[in-house]
Amino acid sequence: GYSLSLPQWQGVRDWVFTKSRDADFVADNVAFHRLIVAMKEELKLESARDKWVEALPCTESSNFEICVLFLMVCTPLVPDTKIVELFGPIFKDNFVDVDWILEKGKAAIAELLRPLGRQNDSAKYVVEVALALKALTRFPRDYRDLVKLPGIGPKVALVTIQEAFGLVQGVPCDVHMCRIFQRLGWIPNMDLLSNNSISIASILDAKKEKEKYDYELSRAAMEGWFPRQLWGEMNQTWAGLGQLLNDTTAKRKIAHYVDSKVADLNSPWRVADKVKFAAIMGAYT
Repeated sequence: GYSLSLPQWQGVRDWVFTKSRDADFVADNVAFHRLIVAMKEELKLESARDKWVEALPCTESSNFEICVLFLMVCTPLVPDTKIVELFGPIFKDNFVDVDWILEKGKAAIAELLRPLGRQNDSAKYVVEVALALKALTRFPRDYRDLVKLPGIGPKVALVTIQEAFGLVQGVPCDVHMCRIFQRLGWIPNMDLLSNNSISIASILDAKKEKEKYDYELSRAAMEGWFPRQLWGEMNQTWAGLGQLLNDTTAKRKIAHYVDSKVADLNSPWRVADKVKFAAIMGAYT
C-alpha cells in the first residue's frame, strides 16, 4: 500500500534489511521507546494528541468514526493546541454524521472551521468525503480503502482506522515523528532515497531550506524494522512528545526528568539514552 517509486522502495528496502538484521539496534531502540512511554506516564504530561478524546464523542456513539475522520481531514498543518478547543463544541452541539455534513454544506462548514485557516479546502474535502461515504454500505475498515476517498492520505487513514476501530494497520507518521526519527537514526536520509540523482555538493545548502520529510518513506522504514506489536503506540507517543517539546514548561520538566533519571544508578536510563534525548531536544531548541 505504499505510494513509493521503485527507486525509493528499493532504497528503503535495502536500508531496512540492514537495520532489521541488527538485533542490538532493534533492542536498544525499542528499549528507548519504552522509556519515553514510561516518562510520559510518570510525569502525567498530556499533549494535544492525548487530548483528542476530550473533543470527540464517546466511542460507543454511532457517529464516532465519522467524527474522527472529520477531525483528521480538517487538521493537517493546524496548530495542535487549536484542535480540542474548536472541535469540542462542534461535536458537543451537533450530531456530526454524513447527513449533517451534507445538510450543512461547504459554506457553513467552512465558517465553522474559519479559526483553523484553510477552511475552504477543508470544507470541500469533508463534503466530498461525506458524499463518497453516502454511497458505501459501511465505513471502510481498511486504510487502503479509506485513502481512495477525496483528500485522504495514508496518515489520516491510518489514524482514523486505529482510533475508530482499534485496528493497527501501520505507523502514521507526521512532522514531529519524522523530525525525531531522523535525529535518532530510525529512518534513512530521505533526500538521498527520494532522489538518486541528488549531488553531494547540494547537501551543503540543505540547511538553508525549510525542513521537509517524505512521510511514506518514513512509514515504510519504521514498519520495516520496528516491532509490529508496538505500532499502535507510535503516533501518540512520538507525535505527542514533539508537541510537548514545543511547550517551554513541559520541555523544561522533561529535561530535568531525563537528567535525574540518568544520574540515578537504579534507573533504566543510561548515558546513551541521554545522548539520544539530547539529539531530540536539539530539534526543538
